[in-house]
Amino acid sequence: MNNNRTKLFLAPLAASALIFSLAACGSDDDAASSDTAAETTQTTMGGEMDDGMAEMPGGEATVGDITVTDAWVRQPAEGQTASAAYGTITNNGDSDITVVGGSVSFDATVEIHETLMGDDAVMQMQERQDGFVIAVGATFTLEPGGPHVMMLDIDPADFVDSVDVTLIFDDGTEITVMAPVRSIGGGYMEMGGDLTETTDG
Repeated sequence: MNNNRTKLFLAPLAASALIFSLAACGSDDDAASSDTAAETTQTTMGGEMDDGMAEMPGGEATVGDITVTDAWVRQPAEGQTASAAYGTITNNGDSDITVVGGSVSFDATVEIHETLMGDDAVMQMQERQDGFVIAVGATFTLEPGGPHVMMLDIDPADFVDSVDVTLIFDDGTEITVMAPVRSIGGGYMEMGGDLTETTDG
């Protein structure tokens, strides 16, 4: 095989490696208490997956003045031990709130993470120990390539149709939302550089 053919063969493999480099981490907390349990509903999304199948609607839940919409979870590949959850948080209250943690209904380590561009142009994910502030009347998006809920030490078998994800806020509010599992692809992670995990806070 000549050099040109070798490059053509390796290029899609390199792209796949970039996609599968997503990692997750956090604390294994108990499920939300009954007094803060959210009524989970579903909201319709209009996009499509790469294979032409319609996306499962994103999860939605509200507790008090906080609403979570379009919640979804990345489907881990076979043998992968990390995944991430995404969605939009809206603060309809009269004071700022901070999302500081999360949990899921199975054994996993869950943390709030941010994605940063390093000096060497390498994307790095790290725990955001002080969480993310959502101002009064504002919305905050957890998304691929940006802030997200990371899940480490997972079993891919737990990611079938949906995952109950609980977001924890600094005032003690906990919101549990049923987040559908969506397959990797669909343009959800389009990054031009390597993505690595760092333990810096």
